[in-house]
Amino acid sequence: MSGNYQSIADELAAVTQRFHETQEGLMIQGREMKRLQSELSAKTAQSNLKLNSEINGLKTHLTFLHHKYGI
Repeated sequence: MSGNYQSIADELAAVTQRFHETQEGLMIQGREMKRLQSELSAKTAQSNLKLNSEINGLKTHLTFLHHKYGI
């Protein structure tokens, strides 16, 4: 009978070990996702600034054309 308890205890220990490994893996994935999200946010902000700059340049050019040629 004690062998039966031992196999149950061993199985429980193995399940607990897998749970902790999975939990640790999920925590690592969560940190990686946060890092990637921050990186994406920074790149998005940088792209938005560049686009806004280009749009402002086009607006300035259109204003110039409008004043110079009445377009």
